Amino acid sequence: MSENTHLYVLWTNDNLITAEKMVFMYTVNSLVHGWWEEVTLIIWGATAKLVNENTDIQEQIKKAQDAGVHVTACKACADQLGMNTK
Repeated sequence: MSENTHLYVLWTNDNLITAEKMVFMYTVNSLVHGWWEEVTLIIWGATAKLVNENTDIQEQIKKAQDAGVHVTACKACADQLGMNTK
């Protein structure tokens, strides 16, 4: 079996404490400390609405991206929640 080097985090909870104390802390530290070679954060469900409406969360996403975290989102969730997709 090959060694896994890519972490995928499926972020489905729109709770701000969870965002700060789990999602961003773990994804960024995973790269900073070399726990994983690659990290992808997947925005899903209610989280799409949170990201769309909360500028502090948007800033934390930018910081995570600057640290090397790849961020992606569920297009169907964004469409169904009325988010503007570009």
